[in-house]
Amino acid sequence: SAEGDSAEAKSQARAAEGRANRPTVLFTALGLLAAGLFLAAAFCAVNWATITVPLTTEGHIDEFRQAYKEVSSAQMIREWEEINRSGVDLPAMYQYRVMELDKLAWLRNAGLFFGAGLLAVIGAVFVGRSGRASGV
Repeated sequence: SAEGDSAEAKSQARAAEGRANRPTVLFTALGLLAAGLFLAAAFCAVNWATITVPLTTEGHIDEFRQAYKEVSSAQMIREWEEINRSGVDLPAMYQYRVMELDKLAWLRNAGLFFGAGLLAVIGAVFVGRSGRASGV
């Protein structure tokens, strides 16, 4: 029975050692995940900051208002006839609008990566504190 007790004690010691390493490994994994997510957020934020949109929708409308003030009545009638003939649908978006949507997408992605990084940090802190609280 002495040999059985020592074998059982060894197996319990190995199991306790495995449980002791688990919070450390999880803490490290969550920390690395958080670092990667923050790097991805920084990459997205840099891309967002480097995109300059030359024109906005409001600016584009203002340009049309100014142009319509300067054209003659005959040109306005031709414009109206063209609109009635072909409609107002555009085959593609204006380039400034594509750039504006791209910039907003980079900002949204930066926010999502940053939020996920914060969740990983909170998880790492929780795992680190639970490892200490259990006496490991």
